[in-house]
Amino acid sequence: MQKRKYSVIVFDLGNVLIPFDYNILIKKLDKIKEGLGKHFVDTYFSNYEFHRDYERGNISEDKFIQRMLEILDHTIDGGDIGRGSNSGMFIDIDYLPYSGYKVYSALFIDELSVSKLLDGETDRNQFGFTIGGAAYDFGIPNLMVRLEYTRILPWVYSNLIQTQTYTNSNYLLGHYIGQNADQIFTQLDYRLLRGFELKFWGEYIRRGGFSDVKNQYEEPGESFLYGPRRNELNIGFETSYEIMHEWFAKAFYQYSHITDEDAERTPEWQLGVNHSFGFSVYYGL
Repeated sequence: MQKRKYSVIVFDLGNVLIPFDYNILIKKLDKIKEGLGKHFVDTYFSNYEFHRDYERGNISEDKFIQRMLEILDHTIDGGDIGRGSNSGMFIDIDYLPYSGYKVYSALFIDELSVSKLLDGETDRNQFGFTIGGAAYDFGIPNLMVRLEYTRILPWVYSNLIQTQTYTNSNYLLGHYIGQNADQIFTQLDYRLLRGFELKFWGEYIRRGGFSDVKNQYEEPGESFLYGPRRNELNIGFETSYEIMHEWFAKAFYQYSHITDEDAERTPEWQLGVNHSFGFSVYYGL
């Protein structure tokens, strides 16, 4: 059998998995200077081997940007190249090693430079991940135990153009801990009787700062958890009971303890130790 060596695996996204329209770029450049868009596209594709060398890592990012600026007659700043784009990739993995046990992980890539990562540079690698495990009937029938860790690196979900951020009405659509933060989360679910369930959970969240979004495009990038620290501990208990078909009663209690070095980030009433509880009756949810 012939032995083969694979030096690289390439995922071709451009107009293969993800469609895009060059006319959008052409129109934007034409607003800067008449005919600049067509000039850039024609020159770019007539010298496409330069692009291939950049993809292979034979040309540095600085040299690539400098060449793009030359084609554009230096009508824009080098930091503006790539700022207007925003896309992401999500990978979700579940693995069941044994009956009743599950290991899972999720990876969200907002921005990733493979060549820099291989060179040991991580400043412009922006991604978040969750890794965890769950066990069912863990020592006690009907008991599920779950433990997971989540980390979101600085500038994930962020973009200089506000219409391209991962928000809707200022509500974050990504993980609720936000960028530049991590979380340890654990939960126990126990079904005592049919229709009667108990839930215990706890989480510890660390959040760093959030500086001007323009710093996202500058090197060197900020380290994880840079800036003023916000620490949050939450512990909760919840019980629910199905009174009759589709009719439920639920009660909960939550303890929280929050400290924040940024005096303007967290409302004063949320700081320190707080207790909350509630009771509800609902149908069909």
